[in-house]
Parts: sequence; C-alpha cells; structure tokens
Amino acid sequence: MKRLSLVTITTCLVLCTLSLGPRAVADSCVDDARVELEAKYLHAFGDGAIIQGPESISAIERTSLVKMAACSYCPQKAFGYMNAEWMKFKDAMRTGDCVVFFRSDRTSWNELKGVEGYGLMRKGKLIVELIVSVS
Repeated sequence: MKRLSLVTITTCLVLCTLSLGPRAVADSCVDDARVELEAKYLHAFGDGAIIQGPESISAIERTSLVKMAACSYCPQKAFGYMNAEWMKFKDAMRTGDCVVFFRSDRTSWNELKGVEGYGLMRKGKLIVELIVSVS
C-alpha cells in the first residue's frame, strides 16, 4: 500500500508540475513585462492596458502578413517597411525568452502618449521593443 501511495503522489506531482509549469512561466513573463513597461512609460499602463503573451514568432508574423496583404503599396514581408527592425528583434531572441504584445491604456492614447508593440523579455527584464504604433 505504501508503494502504491508513493507512486500515486509522485505521478500527481509530476503531472501537476507539467500542467502548471508553462502557465506559471507565461504569467511571470506578462507580470514582469507589466512592471517594466509601467516603469518605462509612466502612467500609460493602467486600467484597460493590454499585455499578453507569450506570443509565438510565427503567430506574430502571420498576423502582420495579413495586415500587409491589405496594403497594396507595403512590402509583403512581416511588418512591411519595418521588416529590418523586426529581423533585429528576432535576432535578439535567446532560448528562454518570452515575447509579449502590449498596448497602453486609452487615457495614454487620448493624451498622445499611447504606445503599442512587442517586447522581448529575458529573465524578468525588457530587452528589446518593437514599437508598431504611437499616438
């Protein structure tokens, strides 16, 4: 009976760790990004601000290419005319990094301090930003 209980507890711990591990990392990444962005853009990441992640590079590029397809004069590359900046952003990535999407709150946009883009997080720090929209 003791052996069966030990196996059951060990199995539960492994499965619980596996199921909670990636989510905890994602939550930490977003939480860290919020702290970094609030410090950099004072009073811009209050209620209504969006910070979400982790975002995959392939999903970000797919979304960007859909937007570029709607623009007849834009280069048909991820982020169009900003493709070189996007490539630098991607080149800065290392194993374990997390990419977040962010958009400041409505008040910041009304006050012409709005910012939207992607942030590259590494060990709790904002390493690189790709700003795609400002007000």
